[in-house]
Amino acid sequence: MWIEREIATEIREAAAAFPVVALVGPRQVGKTSILERLFPNHGYVSLDVGTNAEAAETRPQEFLQRHPPPVVMDEVQYAPSFFRHIKSHVDAKKGRNGLFIITGSQNFLLMENLAESLAGRAAVIPFLGLSGKEWRSAAAVSGGREWKEFLWKGGYPALWSEGSKGPTRERWYQGYVSTYLERDVRNLLNVGSLRDFERFLRACAAR
Repeated sequence: MWIEREIATEIREAAAAFPVVALVGPRQVGKTSILERLFPNHGYVSLDVGTNAEAAETRPQEFLQRHPPPVVMDEVQYAPSFFRHIKSHVDAKKGRNGLFIITGSQNFLLMENLAESLAGRAAVIPFLGLSGKEWRSAAAVSGGREWKEFLWKGGYPALWSEGSKGPTRERWYQGYVSTYLERDVRNLLNVGSLRDFERFLRACAAR
C-alpha cells in the first residue's frame, strides 16, 4: 500500500530546476519507492550492487552508455569518483534539468562528494520516515490507532505498509540494526568489533 509523502512536490520542483537532485536519508525510509513513483520514465540503477559500483568507478563512460540520463541512481556514495563524471556530463548538457536523481544513505560520504564536485548543480533534499501528518492521513494504516502506537513503532514505511501482515516491530528493527552495522557503520568508522559497537548502541539507547 502506498502512503503519500508530503515532500513529493518539492522533489518534482527541484528536478525541474536543477540537473542533479540528491535525496539524502537513512535506509528504508522510502527514497527509492518515491523516486520510482515520481519519475517512471527515468532509468534506474543501484550502486549498492557491487558490480554496478565497480563499473561506475573504473569504466564510467561505459557505465553512462549503459545507464544514460535521465536516470535514478541509488546509493551513489559507493562510487565516489563517479561524481566528477556526473559533473562533466551535466556541464556538457547545460540547460537540461532532472538528468541525475541520486540517493544516498551515508550522509557524511555523500555530502562530502556533493560539496566537492556538484556545488551549484545539485539540489539536496533531506528525506526521513513518515511524519505524524502522513501517518494520520493514511487511514488504512492509522485508522483506529492511537498516537502512542505510532511513536512506539516509528515512522519507517515498511512497518505500516503491510498492515497486520507486516513484520513485528522487534524483528524489523533487529534486521535494520544488523544491516546498519554491517554496511554503513563498518564503512564509515572501520569498526573492528561489531559486537562491541552494538553494545555501545544499546548503552546510548538506554540513556
